[in-house]
Amino acid sequence: MKHIYRRVFYLIFVFSSVGPWVGCNTINPKEQVPTYIHVDSFHFAPTPSLGNITTSHDINTVWAYYKNDLIGVFDLPTTFPVITNGDNDSGVLTLSPGVPINGFNDNLSAYPFYTLDNWGFKAQPGKVLTHNPTTSFFSTSKIQPVAYFEKNTVETVPLNSISGLVPIVKVTDVSLRFWGEGVGSITLASPADSTIDSTVEAFPIPPNQSNQVLELNYKGDLILLVYIKPYLGGITQGATLLAAAKPSSGWKKLYISLQDYVSALQATGYRFYIKAILPEGQTSGRLFLDNIQIVTF
Repeated sequence: MKHIYRRVFYLIFVFSSVGPWVGCNTINPKEQVPTYIHVDSFHFAPTPSLGNITTSHDINTVWAYYKNDLIGVFDLPTTFPVITNGDNDSGVLTLSPGVPINGFNDNLSAYPFYTLDNWGFKAQPGKVLTHNPTTSFFSTSKIQPVAYFEKNTVETVPLNSISGLVPIVKVTDVSLRFWGEGVGSITLASPADSTIDSTVEAFPIPPNQSNQVLELNYKGDLILLVYIKPYLGGITQGATLLAAAKPSSGWKKLYISLQDYVSALQATGYRFYIKAILPEGQTSGRLFLDNIQIVTF
């Protein structure tokens, strides 16, 4: 009897030890080790067919896809994991550049006018691979200049200050240049100063476009406000605030979406208004502007 009990006990011990081990491997297969991709920033290349336009940008996020499946959206610079089908698996990583819309970092969008970066790589599980993506304007993009502030040129849609207010002026000092030979400058010398500049003539924006964006570069210690006013068959409506930007010591890019506004009103023409104001407690300041343009397809 003692031998029988020992044999039963031994079998129970074996099955209790082996059984769960077999079951765990069946239910929880070996986890795949990802390949990590590091991206610092996008290089922006010119688009020759669009002429000599600015290559400035504010690409601060990336939409990442592997074999057309979304991996995620990441702030730049970033290092993110890519799960592949084992060692040496090959596939294409697609990176779509993202920008802040209307000056808000919590309102980000994959920018429809910037090309995607496609990079084929071979998986190296556990390793970090660095990639330097490139983007540019799609050649099918249409650029409508509003104000480039170039030296000795007439703007397509010039800006004009409202009578009695501080005007926007074109300056061509070499030390102030950003892109090209000139920039727009607004100077407020006292809290009593006020400035509102607008496009001289109303101009059309096609309402049937799926994307319309106003782009501009700015720099300075004043607050920037951008408005739009529609004209419907000669009837002027009130101006609507589109975007606001805080002071910046360095040049920044502002992307302002026009799509919802234009498609809702479908006006015969529009005017943009640019207003600069002093931050609270500040008695003087200056704002610089450049490369104001509308981008559509």
